[in-house]
Amino acid sequence: MTQRTINTTLAAAALLATGLASAHALYTDTQSRLGFSASKDLGNGVRLDLATEHGLFNDLKAYNYNEFELGFNIKANDWLSIAPVLRFKDERSFNRNSNTHGNWAREMRPMLNATLSHTYEDWKFDMRNRFEWRQYANSSTQNWNRYRNRVRVTSPWKWTDLKINPYASVELFQPLSGQSGGKNRRARQNFEAAVGVNMTLTDDVGLNLYYMAEFTEQRSNSLRHAANIIGVAMSYKF
Repeated sequence: MTQRTINTTLAAAALLATGLASAHALYTDTQSRLGFSASKDLGNGVRLDLATEHGLFNDLKAYNYNEFELGFNIKANDWLSIAPVLRFKDERSFNRNSNTHGNWAREMRPMLNATLSHTYEDWKFDMRNRFEWRQYANSSTQNWNRYRNRVRVTSPWKWTDLKINPYASVELFQPLSGQSGGKNRRARQNFEAAVGVNMTLTDDVGLNLYYMAEFTEQRSNSLRHAANIIGVAMSYKF
């Protein structure tokens, strides 16, 4: 590991700690996400993707979820890519009113992504359309489907030798079945807005740091729970 990689990792840890401390002033719940991904170019516009992510919530007091996914990204042309993905996730609910933890729910989630992209004067725009089929191992939890739409803008700026590249995104989560008030309390509308930076540590290793504000529909269908999310994600090409 090079000295630059070590210094950048330490700086990322310091930035994460500072972000978590300052973000708590915005909303009452602060969360964190830690991710790692690896990809392999298979040729002919096909890429193998592996990823894992872990989350803490309720002001980092509760281990909320861990997930693993496997997918293939297929570049159809310059503006469209298709990606079938299979995600496995263990997630635990939390009751904020009683401050108690719920049971773990194991889920298998087949997904299909269709991403449209366009570059204008070195600014990159992409819109990811994701369809999810959420299937739970527990027979008492109703399976449900969801559509997600993420729009992201990536700047042309790449600062320093690390090629620090800012971006911003918004994402809407819309249940297609099992709506709130029905059998599945997990099926709720979500909205996320994020700003972050991607940087290059080595030719094969990248780092993504981001802040995200998340708004989740409550059971009353009229209130929203707001949360801060600070994320760190490492990526590797092999």
